[in-house]
Amino acid sequence: MPGQIFYEATRKLVLNGADGVVFVADSQAAAMDANLESLASLNRNLVDLGHDPATFPLAIQWNKRDIPGVLKVEALRAALNARGAPEFETVASRGEGTMDALKEVMRQVILALRGRPAARPEPGPGAVGGFGSVLERRISAAAEGRPALTPEPGPGAFSPFVPARPAAAPPPPPAAAQAGRGLSFA
Repeated sequence: MPGQIFYEATRKLVLNGADGVVFVADSQAAAMDANLESLASLNRNLVDLGHDPATFPLAIQWNKRDIPGVLKVEALRAALNARGAPEFETVASRGEGTMDALKEVMRQVILALRGRPAARPEPGPGAVGGFGSVLERRISAAAEGRPALTPEPGPGAFSPFVPARPAAAPPPPPAAAQAGRGLSFA
């Protein structure tokens, strides 16, 4: 999500419904104030949304590690990772280390979902559950080693969670259209 402070409302909106965060810190000394403000904003928004910042699934990327003269990881850690969250040195422009951070936060999300109370309400019949509820059911099922079933959508609906049914073969063209083409339909 955007790092600039004037995107505060956007940050909160994006964070609402999130199950985990990969916090990307710019490793350059000139970006330390912005990193600190972004981290403070993240913590404020988590609290506002009813989450505990100390336990919310989090991984930290120390980004731009390819730039000469960046801060040492120890300095970044001292300023930005008092919690001791898992850290990853990254070069996002080349995709280096980014998947490791994503995998780590996904691992933490699965562990957190396992610990959630079973009394969490599911959408009733005909209700449309959000992406989070479907994703949570799938992750929980995968973590428990059971199949993750999702109700099939109605006619004409699209769901990214249910494989599309193959289209029925088109009916053969009328005999008149086949004449002279050397085609045969059974």
